[in-house]
Amino acid sequence: MENGAHSPVVGSGDVNFDRETDVVVVGSGAAGLSAALAALADGATVILLEKSATLGGTTRKSSAFAWYPNHFGLQVDGYVDEKDDALRYMARLSQPDAYDPAGPTLGLEPWRYELLDAFYENAAVAAEALHEADVESIHLTEMSDYFAELPENKTPRGRTLRPRTRDGEPGTGVEFVEQGAEAVAARGGEILTEHAVESVVTDDDGRVVGVLARTPQGLVAIGARGGVVFGSGGFAQNQHRLADHMAAPIIGTCAAIGNTGDFLDIAEALGAPLRNMTYPWMTLLPLEWALDHDPEVKSLFHPPGDSMLFVNGAGRRTMNEKGPYNEMAQMFQRWDPRGARYPELFQFMVWDQGTQDLHSNERPANPIRPTGHPAPHVVKGDTLDDLAAALTQRVAELADHVPGLYIEADFGANLKAAVERFNDGARQGRDLDFERGESAIEVFFNEMFTGGIRDERNPLMFPLRDEGPYYATIIVPAALDTKGGPPIDRDSRVLRADGTPIPGLFGAGNCVASPAGKAYWAAGGTVGPAVVFGYLAGRTAAAAVPAQPGAAA
Repeated sequence: MENGAHSPVVGSGDVNFDRETDVVVVGSGAAGLSAALAALADGATVILLEKSATLGGTTRKSSAFAWYPNHFGLQVDGYVDEKDDALRYMARLSQPDAYDPAGPTLGLEPWRYELLDAFYENAAVAAEALHEADVESIHLTEMSDYFAELPENKTPRGRTLRPRTRDGEPGTGVEFVEQGAEAVAARGGEILTEHAVESVVTDDDGRVVGVLARTPQGLVAIGARGGVVFGSGGFAQNQHRLADHMAAPIIGTCAAIGNTGDFLDIAEALGAPLRNMTYPWMTLLPLEWALDHDPEVKSLFHPPGDSMLFVNGAGRRTMNEKGPYNEMAQMFQRWDPRGARYPELFQFMVWDQGTQDLHSNERPANPIRPTGHPAPHVVKGDTLDDLAAALTQRVAELADHVPGLYIEADFGANLKAAVERFNDGARQGRDLDFERGESAIEVFFNEMFTGGIRDERNPLMFPLRDEGPYYATIIVPAALDTKGGPPIDRDSRVLRADGTPIPGLFGAGNCVASPAGKAYWAAGGTVGPAVVFGYLAGRTAAAAVPAQPGAAA
């Protein structure tokens, strides 16, 4: 195949395939591995293409928790995570401005409701398919959903699975990806890294019949008799797309470096609209980590420390520091119409020596590093006034490179007032302003990520010491990845603007429009749907493989 640049869609008359298979899968994260395993289980041959040299994309970097309603681990002693209840919980959060519990689609747009329905109907079988393929998991029976207290949530805990190592220990995305890739190879699938898909190939009827992939050796053309499944991730590493589509600023991302939204150009060229493009899966990062663009950066899911609080550039506390990360990050994006700025976009995480001693460690996502270890993102002061001065200097050093970063002249006085109010509540065992420590997921995450309980009345709060030293770092909203793209139907077929499927084209995961909307239902709310719709895409593509001449009916 020649090496010149190509448009996102190329006619088959201009291509000679270097090789062919039944199903081509693009991407080796949760969606792609699930699709490949499903297609192989249904008898199709599969070639899986990964853009990078390393398998797994963002899934590999993640914890790879996976959230499934009514999965096999829940179905014990006759228990059923009822469909109507699960759909109400998902819908209540996915499109809260339209949610109507009495409506036929619960008030949702029909496409979104249809996908939520398909997710529930297929979650258990897709999760079981991974289990049967020896992709091992642990059932987190006590892990609560992020909104366990909502009346719509009748199964508030136990929907999440996490990877398990071959030794039976809790694992991460590394185990998920490595076990999934082993399972694909063991079942005859072929995995090719450093194959960046640039174009799809269509026949005279408009059916997708293959791809063009850029490799270190040049361009290769691979035919797909049943179709092509994209599980290639979002566009969080594409600054132009982010500028075009994000409704509010994000600073930094934990997405794999290859997540540049390549599939969006292909989908648009084939007549597919783009939906859900303004909402990323959100999280938190220290500012300096976000600016470093480290491809291995990890999400700050749960800020550690009980004697710790956030204040904004005015030195005022504005939020519960232990809430679900997706919702916390959205609170950073509040717009002030009088000041014409985002006053909460940069938060200053402040902690004392007690938290430094109790909660410092070398976990990749923990900003509280052990004393003596490199921590260039942290400033220190012997008093709160000294800390305010150090932060003012840090802001001055960064301001030219970080639009909107600010610290006000009275920050130090307001910080001392915020600490005093926080301490008043901590001594009473309750948050006087933001209900910190009163939701099930906050308590669960605190036990999982931090431990070191000093006050059983409220394990998430403890007074800051009256004497220093004190520490601080700047925290910003970031994206785990985006979750917008072309729409799919309940069989994971990519749809045109008129709602008809594009023959031979399938999608799953963060490269397609997520029915979650702006919501993040629980830990694993990204990976669970990616697995389920990947499973459906693989099965649908396998079923589309033409019968071979002479094959038994």
